[in-house]
Amino acid sequence: MADEQSPDASRRQFFRVFSKQTVVGAGSIVGAVNELRQAGATAANQLLGLTELPEELSSVPVEVAFRSPYRFSGEGLLIVDQRQLPGQGSVIECRTADAAAAAIRVGAAGGGPVLGQIAAFAMVLAASTTGDRPTAVRRAALRTAASTLRAARYNQRALRSSIERMEAIDAALHDEVDATAHVNALRAEAEAIATDAALDHGRLGQIGAQIVETLVDSLDSAPQSVDLLVHGDGGPISGGLVGTTFAVLSALQSDERRLHVWLTEAAPTMEGARTGAWQLTASDVPHTIVSDTAVAWLVANRRVHAALLRADWACVNGDIAAPVGSLAVARFTHDAGIPVYALAPASVIDQSCDGGAAIPTELRQPVEGRVGPRVDPSADIVPAELITQLVSA
Repeated sequence: MADEQSPDASRRQFFRVFSKQTVVGAGSIVGAVNELRQAGATAANQLLGLTELPEELSSVPVEVAFRSPYRFSGEGLLIVDQRQLPGQGSVIECRTADAAAAAIRVGAAGGGPVLGQIAAFAMVLAASTTGDRPTAVRRAALRTAASTLRAARYNQRALRSSIERMEAIDAALHDEVDATAHVNALRAEAEAIATDAALDHGRLGQIGAQIVETLVDSLDSAPQSVDLLVHGDGGPISGGLVGTTFAVLSALQSDERRLHVWLTEAAPTMEGARTGAWQLTASDVPHTIVSDTAVAWLVANRRVHAALLRADWACVNGDIAAPVGSLAVARFTHDAGIPVYALAPASVIDQSCDGGAAIPTELRQPVEGRVGPRVDPSADIVPAELITQLVSA
């Protein structure tokens, strides 16, 4: 039996807590929220190795096993620097909202719905650092933090929706609220945002798995395996406590379905080949990495039952923003007659957005290529006509 303190044992414990247990059932999820929080905090603490973190350090090198993407200590926000994963990484300790925004801006905090959770706790820090100063000062600090965090990744709907929830809590408090009550109210909402995300992703996994199972069974009465094309990272690293597209995989595993995943590299960040593949390995999901440019070849020459995309912004007409490269994946699979399912947790659905043209877009910081300037867009707008179903909970 493997040593429970070994990297592999810790890694698998993380996934048992944050993946499989959260897709058992909505009723079970609700009843296990407190246990999930406690287990999650314990696992994150063990996996991050933070019990001996010196107070004076803003970051510390860590050995790679598996990690929760963030942890709120009350005094700071600990974020795993995803740019170096799965090799040698480091933990960034953010003591201010500005520091958390900087981690998001440079890509240390990655992308996806997890940014909403990180932003919520960053706003708790903004209120905490103002001490016992008047309410007006604390609220001014929150407004500044909200503006800075929004600007860090303004094409991530989950980040914006979390900030809006935090602002609503702040606005609901009376003008004479004391500092402790103010911070406690904000922290309670931040914890609720993280919990809601876990529950939502768990339900999303169940619904998505049912859709995939119905599809596969309609094509083959005794399928040997479920073969899915997944673009980039859809695991806990980008989702927070539970993955987005990977929640579907976890639910299929819980139903004892045999799986195989074709996983795109997801250039230029290579999040699929790096963090996505790492998480699939930890979940014992057989997978094969395919370059983004080989997707057309893949759907023409290999069995693919369906493609799964992680929606980072969803409009009322069904258009989505998704990690760059998603448009090509959707177009090639759709044209090949393969269903395309976009997974959209509640935090990314924007009822005020009529269509993809209204979704804000951004470019990563320009870098100089080997033969000239290079442009790195962070997202694609995928039109509804290429999406078989927008899956939401």
